[in-house]
Amino acid sequence: MRIAAFLCPVCTITDMAATDKDLVFRELAEAAGRVNLDKNVVYAALSARERMGTTAVGNGYAIPHGKIHGLEKTLVTFARSVKGVDFSAPDNAPCHFFFMVIAPENAVGQHLGLLGSIARLAKDATVTQRLMQAKSAEEIQAFLVGT
Repeated sequence: MRIAAFLCPVCTITDMAATDKDLVFRELAEAAGRVNLDKNVVYAALSARERMGTTAVGNGYAIPHGKIHGLEKTLVTFARSVKGVDFSAPDNAPCHFFFMVIAPENAVGQHLGLLGSIARLAKDATVTQRLMQAKSAEEIQAFLVGT
């Protein structure tokens, strides 16, 4: 599934200020607010999902995600933390790359397809290198659209 079809260009964060999980969720929710999503609802969805287990997948990636009642279209946001954040990853490495997926309640197949596509990206060292070296949100967006 193509991530680019759901990617929010105005939501990209090139260097998160967050230093822990809760602050990551707050910063991602704030970014979602740029496209008129209720940041409190997004934060609650991300936090609720994380209580079931970490959304970190290893190799420096996490895929915080959740579903929101009444949402019409799935949204994917990319954020980078140059310093890294402890996200209880299976490999114990800090997370530098966050792909937030917020989906409508009934978008089960689409939601799972996106999570799988992002997890595959997380295994590609070239992707990781390009995302870390990108100088701007525009450069990150252009790269992700091409993947």
